Amino acid sequence: MFSTLLRDLRAHAINNIEYYQNGTTTSTSLFHKSFSLMHEHLERGIQPSIEEITPRLADYDLSPDIQANGYRSLIKVVHKCCLHLLQLSRHISNNRTGMFFRGHHYSKELEAYVSVLGQLRASLHYANKLIPFCDQGSLFANEAYFDNEVAENLLKDVERLSQDCFYGRCLGFQFCESMVKPLHGVGVAMASFSDGYQNESHLLQLTTALFNSGKYFLDPDLRAQRVVDVTRTADISFCKSFWSIPESDFMQLSHLACPRVHVNEVITIQPGPFEMNCHNSVETVVITPPCAYTGPGNIKMRLFSNHWREGQKVPHTKMKKKPNPKSSGLVLHCHGGGFVAQSSRSHEVYLRQWAKDLDVPILSIDYSLAPEYPFPRALEECFYAYAWALENAELLGWTGERICFAGDSAGGNLMMATAIRAASFQIRVPDGIMAAYTPFMVRYTPSPSRMMGLMDPLLPMGILTRCLAAYAGVSTCFSPKDDKWVIVEYKKTDHSFEECEKSTKGNNSPTDTSASSSLRNSAMDTLTSSSEMESNSGTESCFEEVEIDNGHVHVPSINEETTEKEDVKSVESFEVLTVSKDAMGTPDSTDSQFSVEDFDSEGADHCTSPNVNVNDSEQNGAVMELSELKVETNSVENGAINEPSQDNVVMSPMEDGTFDEQNLSKDISSQLDSVADGQSNKHKKLARVSKGITKQASVDLPKEVCQSVPPRQSMTSRSKTFDCGVQGDSDSSFVTNCTGTLNFVPLRAAKHHIQHSPLTAFRHLPIVKNPYMSPLLASEELLKDLPPVYLVACHLDPLLDDSVSFAKKLRDLNKKVDLHLIDDLPHGFLNFSMVSKEARLASDICVSKIMTVLG
Repeated sequence: MFSTLLRDLRAHAINNIEYYQNGTTTSTSLFHKSFSLMHEHLERGIQPSIEEITPRLADYDLSPDIQANGYRSLIKVVHKCCLHLLQLSRHISNNRTGMFFRGHHYSKELEAYVSVLGQLRASLHYANKLIPFCDQGSLFANEAYFDNEVAENLLKDVERLSQDCFYGRCLGFQFCESMVKPLHGVGVAMASFSDGYQNESHLLQLTTALFNSGKYFLDPDLRAQRVVDVTRTADISFCKSFWSIPESDFMQLSHLACPRVHVNEVITIQPGPFEMNCHNSVETVVITPPCAYTGPGNIKMRLFSNHWREGQKVPHTKMKKKPNPKSSGLVLHCHGGGFVAQSSRSHEVYLRQWAKDLDVPILSIDYSLAPEYPFPRALEECFYAYAWALENAELLGWTGERICFAGDSAGGNLMMATAIRAASFQIRVPDGIMAAYTPFMVRYTPSPSRMMGLMDPLLPMGILTRCLAAYAGVSTCFSPKDDKWVIVEYKKTDHSFEECEKSTKGNNSPTDTSASSSLRNSAMDTLTSSSEMESNSGTESCFEEVEIDNGHVHVPSINEETTEKEDVKSVESFEVLTVSKDAMGTPDSTDSQFSVEDFDSEGADHCTSPNVNVNDSEQNGAVMELSELKVETNSVENGAINEPSQDNVVMSPMEDGTFDEQNLSKDISSQLDSVADGQSNKHKKLARVSKGITKQASVDLPKEVCQSVPPRQSMTSRSKTFDCGVQGDSDSSFVTNCTGTLNFVPLRAAKHHIQHSPLTAFRHLPIVKNPYMSPLLASEELLKDLPPVYLVACHLDPLLDDSVSFAKKLRDLNKKVDLHLIDDLPHGFLNFSMVSKEARLASDICVSKIMTVLG
């Protein structure tokens, strides 16, 4: 199925490249550029990476019946992106000649999805790079395989990838249709709320957000820039403020649509030690109140019950009917919110429905939040609340027979840790645990699913790392208020990326441990050299770092010797390769065999095929000429380029996000790629690089597609046509060398917190290895007494690998574990059960798991 999709998509790309190659307007030029890039991504990046990963997918599944892991999820996202592109390409092909065809709109849509495809290509590449650092079948990297520098470089490379394309026009494309509009609403709300969240008054915050929401709703690119900037740079206080919006009085009006329950009361527990009997023993154990960081304090909980039951407090004085009998079951619930925000009140949207469907009391714990109360305060409160509930069952309308733990996200982590602690204290453990989309690994160890934090609208990578760090008690180590930020300006080709793409092909046999070790060493060398290349400004530096301190920009001095070596090739005229319409075929044609035709790099003005001479080609309308081509080549003495003739050019954005017109005139004209390897008799390589475009692609076309090249208009007029495709906050997608090869460089974030990244602030702290913080790291001794565990995870959740890995660990210990996978829904779907049919159905699955525990 996937191969057919890629074949059809390439056919549509080639068809549209031929149609738009002679266009002179902004839209037609942008169409040509985008389709060229799309073909490049598919042919040289997406398909090879997927073919590399696919043979290994089964190694990371829980079982043949439960196929889920981060690698599959990345491929699933790529598949969805390709489906969107195919639908868009078909619409463009069918309507491009119509009078009412909105060329500007669809060119922007196509550009956005092609940008997403490029970043997904980079994600697949880094996922492939991660494999050698993992044990056989493990989704998380084994840090013993590489030193700290290599691990941090790999993570930082992923962290620096630009996220703008995922939060603009394409926001939520990977999820079901019913979630797209709510997620767009969340994006608009986050962008508008960030403009005024520092106001002390909550009313002013909401007023400012409402006032600014219009511009972010109408301008998706502006919204994307704002959301990405906030998620990368805002401190944890923004997360607390934004995620607390559902608890405001205004938002509580939405709860009117929730089912009505007779009991919805807050219970406050006074701190104090008490004794309770050990399970299956005559001994007793003393339960002490929570005291970490601030000493003993009250614990608040909220009790939900669909019916008023015996022992429960009278809901109101006018209640005349008798209470219902006590329930045989109780649900002890812990809410999500990244350990830093929300409460039981903000989760009423589904807890009321659960109370009605289960018809048992639900006791939800309002634990203390980080960073004011980091680990282990929340765990202590949850454990104390559980012990109190066991000793005071009659106050909850519960007989004390069966109890089920339930938690989503951070709440699932706390409930699992509470069960582990109960077992270690030898008190009664719950009859079962239901945990939805839970982080079982607080230590930020890389995994393929966590790479999806680059595109997740509810759990972006920057937010995830800050929440985990806040819970670990180290969030102040990288507060952006006190640190300098760094502008990363990419000025030359990131050769290491394309070389890494090639180096991972063909030698990664899953069963060959020696090959895996060799590949691991190769990857370490590549990452190390890449780091040196980025940090050493005296060689082929990929970017410059500009420190920003209190609004003042400190620019490092330029090395004159390096500047002299950075020769730039130039051309005086603009040319592009045209494509024969007859040779292109139609989008519905069968897939052709593509390869690369030889090209004489020493000033040849035609291309020669081993099977077709020039005269024959002229008769068939397939002659290709390069007229008025003037290229000056200079070798690079000090850099990562192996061939002296392949000096690369890339444009650097100005501080205001525009490009210097003078530099634009130095871009490379159309040239042909040169790759022999016995493949030149199969197909020809078409490389089109337009003046004024820094993001461009090479396109593999059938060998018949070589035709004369007409002259184009001047550089000055042409450069203005593509200003819509230039982004000042990222580097070029492609750069051209003297042979016409277009090396792919993923878009990087222009602003990044280099000095104190969360990845270096807490990854190696001993506390994140605590089994009560990261249950995935718990020993067999701690996990042996756990009850049956029911995990509900999402295929598209950045935390998917946590659930899969934890389920594997429990299965290996012969513990009963059930993993249920949800399709096409994001992290936190329970909070959207009122606005999405699919989310409501997924909530019902959680209810069914709890029912299984309660009997």
